[in-house]
Amino acid sequence: PLAYIRARDPAATVVIYPSDHFVYPEDRFLEVVQFAVQTAEQPPWRLVLLGVQPDGLELEYGWIQPGPTLHQSTSCRVRAVQAFLEKPDFVQASRAMASGAVWNTLILAAKLQKLWELGWQCFPEMMPLFERLCKAIGGPEEGTVLDAIYQVMPSRNFSSGLLHRVPEQMTVIPLSGVLWSDWGTPERIVENLRKIGKKPAFP
Repeated sequence: PLAYIRARDPAATVVIYPSDHFVYPEDRFLEVVQFAVQTAEQPPWRLVLLGVQPDGLELEYGWIQPGPTLHQSTSCRVRAVQAFLEKPDFVQASRAMASGAVWNTLILAAKLQKLWELGWQCFPEMMPLFERLCKAIGGPEEGTVLDAIYQVMPSRNFSSGLLHRVPEQMTVIPLSGVLWSDWGTPERIVENLRKIGKKPAFP
């Protein structure tokens, strides 16, 4: 997707949304996303993640250890990132929660050019393939090139392969005033629906 955006607007700012999340209310969520976009566009460019204050020891989520406050508005605070903790055990999650860590939503705002630069830094074996695609977008060979690069494209993890390697390039904004959940299990769906006064339409 970044390659296609880059072909049309290399100066773009992008927001990455995981597809299985629940947020409520939407208006407040969009306010924070807009602030994250504004933050991502300020030099020096950094990647801006949204974090959520934990209400329990969730072991299936990634966690972020925030650092010092870098900037603050009336309703949002931008903090540096000290470290990431991916799917911790009980003891690790307990320590993280006690130290003020937040859940990592993986909702990310960034300048496209910054992500592209970090791609070259962290995934140098992949980026020539994306560069090849960029040159073919809009031309008669686009489909052929797309098929060809995916035949040889290595598999990499975006969190551990990029985000965790460059915490100094990251910031985090705590997502306050919003109910957020990763709807990875039926139990989380039921829990969230009940919190907002809705009855699940399934057993």
